[in-house]
Amino acid sequence: MKLTRAQSDTIERLYQERRRRAREEARERREAFFKESPRAEKLSREIVQISGELIRAQIDRDETRLAFLKARRQALIKEKKETFAAAGLTEQDLEPRFVCPLCRDTGWVGTRECSCRRRLVIEQFYSDSVLWQRAARENFDSFSLDWYDGEKKLKAFQGRTGREVMEENLRAAKDYVAGFDKRRDGILLTGSVGTGKTFLCNCIAGALLEAGYSVLYLSAQELFDRIESVTFDRENSDEGITEQFAEADLLIIDDLGTEFTSKKLAANALFTILNERIIRNRGTLISTNLDLDALAERYSEPVISRVIGEFRIMRFAGPDIRLARRLQ
Repeated sequence: MKLTRAQSDTIERLYQERRRRAREEARERREAFFKESPRAEKLSREIVQISGELIRAQIDRDETRLAFLKARRQALIKEKKETFAAAGLTEQDLEPRFVCPLCRDTGWVGTRECSCRRRLVIEQFYSDSVLWQRAARENFDSFSLDWYDGEKKLKAFQGRTGREVMEENLRAAKDYVAGFDKRRDGILLTGSVGTGKTFLCNCIAGALLEAGYSVLYLSAQELFDRIESVTFDRENSDEGITEQFAEADLLIIDDLGTEFTSKKLAANALFTILNERIIRNRGTLISTNLDLDALAERYSEPVISRVIGEFRIMRFAGPDIRLARRLQ
């Protein structure tokens, strides 16, 4: 995704502040420790001093002094480790504690963009997404099976109860998160209104956000509104669509089938997005109230063929929980 100059500056300022804060807190920890243990501070200074003398001895090729300095340095390092250990610390405890240890709050691991930066880029592009608010309250800890009937056998679900169906879906969602670093399949969540599809999407999204992955949440209407703006603003609409929606580690399209847009545009754009994300090994969740036949009629056979071939189908059953909550 191509950021504007202002967006790039915002991200860079954030990283600069993270690095400054990490180093400042490390300095404060170091000063507090050395105040309690002056011997540790003296040893640290002596080691630095001897390291400089070692370089000079190597340049002068003074083998006798070189051997003496090496032995002395090793003795100081050993005593320093013992001093730290006596205080229940290691030298690493006094180093900066970065928000992201992978990139040390630079945004880059070598020449590769860090996952934490990809997440910040997504936030810059889609700061209006409702995901960031929902994930805080709709998560695996707050998901309740109590709303689902554990008695009535459902013919459409091979005699399982609504609760049994949701127990299976919940396990599958947690497994999806646990294995996301290795495998990023798509999931189609289908079922009637209010049965928990969006809630479970938010559970997955929140867990992956906490793990440092970039997550983009869009309602179907919002997705196709953005696609239309890309189509009219760019000569190459497919390239624009790919650039906007293919990079997030996880894309969530909520309530597919409720949008008001051209069927042709929706079918073409959806196929382009899904195909590109599959190629790039990016995860995609789609929630819909429509069954597969209705989806095929609306979005074309190639789209549904892609979904059936690459996505796990997760069916939902139960009452309208939203309505039940209002009545309660």
